[in-house]
Amino acid sequence: MKVMNYSNLAEALASKAIKMGADAAEIYISKGRNLNINILNKEIETIEQADSSGVGVRVLVGGALGFSYSNSLEPKALENTIEIAIRFARLTTPDENNVLPDIAGMTAVDGLFDPEIETVPIDKKIAMALELEQLAMSDPRITKSSGSSFGEGLEEIFISNSNGFTKSYKNSGCYVGVSVVAEKGEQKKTGYEYCSRRFFSDLLSLDKIAGKASMNAWKMLDPKLVKTQRAAVIFDPDVAGSLLAGVITALNGERVLQGSSFLANSVGKQIASPEWC
Repeated sequence: MKVMNYSNLAEALASKAIKMGADAAEIYISKGRNLNINILNKEIETIEQADSSGVGVRVLVGGALGFSYSNSLEPKALENTIEIAIRFARLTTPDENNVLPDIAGMTAVDGLFDPEIETVPIDKKIAMALELEQLAMSDPRITKSSGSSFGEGLEEIFISNSNGFTKSYKNSGCYVGVSVVAEKGEQKKTGYEYCSRRFFSDLLSLDKIAGKASMNAWKMLDPKLVKTQRAAVIFDPDVAGSLLAGVITALNGERVLQGSSFLANSVGKQIASPEWC
């Protein structure tokens, strides 16, 4: 069986897009594998493993941008994908900021891929999810399990454009998590905790994850109202992350160029309390 050379395919597709009428073109190819294991009440609920691949085509025609994507690598499907991207570009408004990225000074980023993830037997990953649920349920204040899980994703990316730029890289990630319920009278509170890392060996210990999930559940029992006041507040990391999400979105370069970000024209200005720094 012949193994496909994705870098060569990306280069060929970028050249084909130019021949079909694009002024500039960039090809993005991804291929990967995902694994998800779900446990509930000491039983394996689901095990899902899937391979995926796809091609994204971005073209510039007269300064206008068009994009199309295909899950098929068949030649005819890829030709149609390029054709659709060019057609879309001719329907959109030209923008002087629509240019291919400058590759000068680009450097490789290390530490994105962990080859160990693929070598760990699936039986061990199942055992981890089972043990995690058991550990969380060992807290006497916990009455029910909402399930535990292990998941991983491995991906390889190939990028090529009509300026002669061709690069590829791999990235990986894995996680393990559990959700449990604590009850007291009519009260029912759910607690969840997970750990997500690029490297399998960096995952936190199962007892630490289980303990945090259990605590997140039972500490919500018997809540007390706090009177209205002006006071310093310490946010849980998950809450702090959701609050900062709006600010991070406003930092998006495209939004700034379009003038739709409230942080446009804020370079060099203080936008937050110095205590954040």
